Amino acid sequence: MSLPILAQVADVQARMPRALTTEETTRAGVLLVDASARVRAHVRQTISRTQTTAIIPPNDNQIVLPERPVISVDAVARVNADGKSFMPYSVWTFDGRDTLMLGPPSAIINAPQVWTDMDWFWRNVTYQIQYTHGYATIPDDIVGIVASMVMRVIMAPGSPGVQSETIGGYSYRMMDGYPTAIVTLSTDEAKYLTRVYGGRRNRTIELR
Repeated sequence: MSLPILAQVADVQARMPRALTTEETTRAGVLLVDASARVRAHVRQTISRTQTTAIIPPNDNQIVLPERPVISVDAVARVNADGKSFMPYSVWTFDGRDTLMLGPPSAIINAPQVWTDMDWFWRNVTYQIQYTHGYATIPDDIVGIVASMVMRVIMAPGSPGVQSETIGGYSYRMMDGYPTAIVTLSTDEAKYLTRVYGGRRNRTIELR
C-alpha cells in the first residue's frame, strides 16, 4: 500500500532561500516520497492516519499496540491453531492509549466450558487486532524534518566532489563529507525522532 508523503512541495519551498525551479519542483515531489519512507523506517511508525490489521501475541493478558497514536480498536479475534482462521473475541478493554486488556472467556454468555477450564485458550495464543491509528494532520516537527531533508538535497551542489556553488548573487556551501545525492536524516534529527516518536515495542505481523 502506498502511503501519503509526510510533507508537501510547498513545505520545501517555504524553507528555501529562493524559488524552486520547475525541474526542482518535480524532483522535490519524488524526494518527498524517499524522505517520508526514511522517517517512517527510522521511527517504525506509519505516522499518517490509517487502519492496520496485525497479529500480535499477548504478554500475559495484555496486548500493546505498536502504532501511535491509537485512535480506536475496531475488531479483535483469536487466531486459531491452523494460523489461518479466526474467532471473534469480545472480552477485552482498551486503556485509551495503547494497551488492550484481555478478559477470560468465562465472561462470554453460553461459552463452552472448555474455554473457561483452559487458561491457554485465551491467554497463550495470538490475536488479530484491527485498529485505527496515526495523525489526521502530520505534526509540524515531522513536516519540518522531511522538508529539510529534501531541501538539503536540492540545495546541494550538483557535481560530485563539489562542496559549493554560486548562482548569480546566491552562494551555498555544504559541510565537508555531507551526502548530496540522497535524502538522509541528520544525527540531531534522528535523535529527536527517536526521543519523541520512538518505535514499535513488540513483535507484530501486519496484514494491511
